[in-house]
Amino acid sequence: MINDFDAQPGSSSAGQSIIDEAPPSSGAVVEEAAPVTIAAPRAEPETAKHDGEVSNYPGDRLEPGDQFTSPGFEPENRRQLFDEPRDQPEYWATEYGFHFSNYSEGFRPQGIPRLEPILAPPPAKPASADAMPVARKEGFWREAKSLARDVVFAVIVAILIVVYVIQPVKVEGTSMLSNLENGERLFVNKFTYSVGTIHRGDIVVFWFPNNPSQSFIKRVIGLPGETVRGKNGVVYVNGREIQEPYLSPDHTRTPVNFQETRVELAHYFVMGDNRDASYDSRQWGTVPEKYIYGKAMFRYWPLEKFGRIETPDEDVIDGH
Repeated sequence: MINDFDAQPGSSSAGQSIIDEAPPSSGAVVEEAAPVTIAAPRAEPETAKHDGEVSNYPGDRLEPGDQFTSPGFEPENRRQLFDEPRDQPEYWATEYGFHFSNYSEGFRPQGIPRLEPILAPPPAKPASADAMPVARKEGFWREAKSLARDVVFAVIVAILIVVYVIQPVKVEGTSMLSNLENGERLFVNKFTYSVGTIHRGDIVVFWFPNNPSQSFIKRVIGLPGETVRGKNGVVYVNGREIQEPYLSPDHTRTPVNFQETRVELAHYFVMGDNRDASYDSRQWGTVPEKYIYGKAMFRYWPLEKFGRIETPDEDVIDGH
């Protein structure tokens, strides 16, 4: 239902109630509407046409003299809006309900929230062609740094292993024929004697007592406190003949003869497997234990001999 009303200048005063009535020509049923309080007399408005819907957004207001036209209204049902003081809320009744303008903080009706526009986020900008090479460059440097870090870590681990655990060595000479040949490459376990003891028959690497800048590789024959003697190609330890299955007849043609030697404490008597051509404890004496820094454990070159270096048990050598 549409309620229209007209007010004449001076026809109402403050506190006067106006009853909305529908014109007889409209054919609408006349009903009483809620009273509207007019604050003060107002002057005759100048009419002006203003088409379109009235917005609810804050601060939207029709100026004095504007005439509101809503879709579906006939010209005779158009309602003229009067100027009211700026400190009063403006409202009018239509078939669509009450409409308000001039929604200030002081006069917004309770229960009607402030309406704010909802803005869609701006569309994402596509990656430019210039930015793609930069991204690839950053990815390349990231991968390069990761690879460099891994290489440095591997090098540090390798250094620690070489210093404290395993050291590669190269055999130079023929004193250990026929078990070790000139030019072969071995891994020496430097950690084993830190927690274990040296046994008879072990192939050890040590600094030469007469020139610690050189390293020798020999086999342990006599232990600390024992006596060692050679007679007619046979070695005796503490007066008992030892068994040496690692010797080759091709390298023991010359009978071994040397005077009895007592091995000092913390020293070892060593000999090469090639008894015919070995420079060992028979010539220059025993080796201090502190000079022995590793045990030959693994041969990695040549490939046809790749594998562990076997040594007999001490009990086998002793003939037990």
